[in-house]
Amino acid sequence: MNSALEDWVAMYSSVKASQSYDDAISFVVAHEIAHRALQHYDRLQSGAALQDLETEADRLAALLVVLARNTKVYPDDDYILFGPPPGRITITRKDFFGDPESICLLDLNYKPSGHISFFRYGYSFSGFDSLGKGNAMIVPSAVRLAIASSVSDAAVWAIREAQWDTGTCHNSNKELQAVAQDPEGQISRLLGEARTEGDKHSDKTAEPDSDIQYEFRRSTIAANEPQVVKTIYLEYFEQLRR
Repeated sequence: MNSALEDWVAMYSSVKASQSYDDAISFVVAHEIAHRALQHYDRLQSGAALQDLETEADRLAALLVVLARNTKVYPDDDYILFGPPPGRITITRKDFFGDPESICLLDLNYKPSGHISFFRYGYSFSGFDSLGKGNAMIVPSAVRLAIASSVSDAAVWAIREAQWDTGTCHNSNKELQAVAQDPEGQISRLLGEARTEGDKHSDKTAEPDSDIQYEFRRSTIAANEPQVVKTIYLEYFEQLRR
């Protein structure tokens, strides 16, 4: 490996490590904020189960981090020029006759990974996995990771669907107007389609990045987190239409 490539790999690894650390800290802070916002101390004193309060805080924290990291998103519109606002990237290419060819916007949404880093590494390193095993006070890290990931993935997917349904790249003006009249009906249809497609593509042994695995993950989100998807979709849909 030449020195230039080694420098690039080292820089990229450093950036990813820093990003992973920042994400993990963000998730932990959001988790503690969630405890306060949901009045968990008072509820614990009233007899609420600690396991339930911890997973409830995980869910809200995962959602808060997605929302905080995706404050600037845009509809999927057609673009042909460079120089877009932060959060967007476009590519200019020419057709057979040498004229600019309009292509779809690629929106650089942020998919947080802090909950993954924390529950895979920080949770055990901090000793949480060994606490309360005698009376089952602490939920295993794998279970909490699955819960937080479910919410995070659902929110990210909902944002993408809202961008798709408010942009000109995939829809005619007539289609955009039809969706705008009933966005709640639209996301309900999308959830139904995701469940149906997931049943057809339930092969968990498929390649991780295959269409089969994508449809399976999408159907899992639709089945497990329909309220998260609906709430986030409708909020971003209204924001993106303005």
